[in-house]
Amino acid sequence: LISTATATAAAAASSAAGAATSASTATTQASNASTSASAAATSATQAALVNRGHIGGHILTATSTTVVTVGAGVCTSEDSLRVAMQLTGAETITVTVSGVGGLGVARSTSTWYHAFVIRKTSDLSIDVYADTSVSAANIPAGYVAYRRVGSFWLNAVGSGEVESFTQYGDEFMWTTPILDLSADAYTANAAETVTLTVPLGVVVKAIISVQGATSSAGALYASALTATDGDASQTVAPLGQASSGAGAFGAFSAGIWTNTSKQIRLVSSINQNIYLATYGWTDHRGKDA
Repeated sequence: LISTATATAAAAASSAAGAATSASTATTQASNASTSASAAATSATQAALVNRGHIGGHILTATSTTVVTVGAGVCTSEDSLRVAMQLTGAETITVTVSGVGGLGVARSTSTWYHAFVIRKTSDLSIDVYADTSVSAANIPAGYVAYRRVGSFWLNAVGSGEVESFTQYGDEFMWTTPILDLSADAYTANAAETVTLTVPLGVVVKAIISVQGATSSAGALYASALTATDGDASQTVAPLGQASSGAGAFGAFSAGIWTNTSKQIRLVSSINQNIYLATYGWTDHRGKDA
């Protein structure tokens, strides 16, 4: 009887030790899981920081007068989430549609729209839409993460048609250059602010061609509004991008940074009429954000 009782006690002690070991193992596993989760969260945060501003692909195509196609690509969202988003295939924005795959606001003529890649919170699906707001203020319900991937213009034709363009990386070129100044009268060294046909709400480098309409000796100078307002001159800085004289009109092509209101500065050193055509623009598409 004593032997049996001793054996029983030993078995109970062994069982208790095993239970303690199992509890300890479970605690260790839970701790490891917590550490792994924390490491994963830290890794995700670090990845978002490393890839901040990243965009690859997502080339826009003016498919028709009512459709803009957003090409496949990958990008980091520009909202506070900073998540990676990928379109594995092309998606379309149709200006006759509202919400996902369309416009976040009403369709209007002579209006700029910004194309966005967006992520749905519930199932993490990736979609597209367009908005007049550069910060996706009218993003469809259920979506939070967003990235602006380019811009397009609905012109004054009909209810507003997509003005044809071609995108090359970060460069957008009008199919038909747009005349933004036509024989506008300029007074000698009286700088004028010029509004161009480039995206509204973002800073871009406008690609322009300028020509004076006189062969008198003079200079033409275009600059960003952030630059010092200087007189155009043939001999004194900032000089000018073009000079006229001896029977030759002054003309030049240049890339000039705009403000968010699509504006640059233009000055002529002599009284003359000026012509300016906008060929397109360069847009970093949030890479510097």
